[in-house]
Amino acid sequence: WRTANYALVQELAGKFREKNGSIVCKELLGLVPMGSGQTTIKESPIPSDRTSEYYQKRPCEELVGISARIFGEKIAEMEKDN
Repeated sequence: WRTANYALVQELAGKFREKNGSIVCKELLGLVPMGSGQTTIKESPIPSDRTSEYYQKRPCEELVGISARIFGEKIAEMEKDN
């Protein structure tokens, strides 16, 4: 089962990467360039105000939705095959 689960996770992550360019949060949020391999982020210790502009820079809800759709499509495909 472990091998099959690993392959499934790799497949789903690959689909997410195809749609979004990365699976790395700091890259998805634009904190570091895509594919840069940069490991540190220069951020202020002062929290940002939670405004609509702030949330537009943080597309987490949209990205979770994309993940859910990819997962749902895979579940439907697997049920169809069974």
